Amino acid sequence: MINERLVGKWIQTVKEVNTTPHMPTHDEALLSLRVTLEELFEQAESFGADFLTEFADVVILAANKQKEKAQNPEKLNTGMVALRDAIADTFVTACNMPTYAGLLDTTETDFNEVMRSNFTKFCLNETDAGLSVQKYAKEGREVIYKKQWEYYVILDANTGKILKGIHYEDPSLV
Repeated sequence: MINERLVGKWIQTVKEVNTTPHMPTHDEALLSLRVTLEELFEQAESFGADFLTEFADVVILAANKQKEKAQNPEKLNTGMVALRDAIADTFVTACNMPTYAGLLDTTETDFNEVMRSNFTKFCLNETDAGLSVQKYAKEGREVIYKKQWEYYVILDANTGKILKGIHYEDPSLV
């Protein structure tokens, strides 16, 4: 079972979060959906270039359909109940790929290893945070860091996406 509390702790390491039920801010919602979409593209990429292209076309068609749907805002399913339903459905659909791939027995172990790896994105001191920012600056990327709890978090200055500190360790999925 995926440990959403561990994910919540990881997110709360980056920023203080209101833990009472509420609609996320526009920026929080957009970031959450954007990183979810990135992971879907990562799954598609695992099948190769042709599949990735096909999936990108599917996403473009779906995006255009949603833009048309947005033209009638009174018909949209909005609000907290709609959000809760969509989140629950996302958990359900996230189980499709491991089921189809015969990976249900490794999902929890894989999740825990990815979360271990995710925590290595954070720096433990300001020197490492500064070096991480310099690394991205050499690549032409605008990056900032901020101290949150005992960590220094590296962030894309434009999107707020969490980036990898210099001591990041890839997940070991064998």
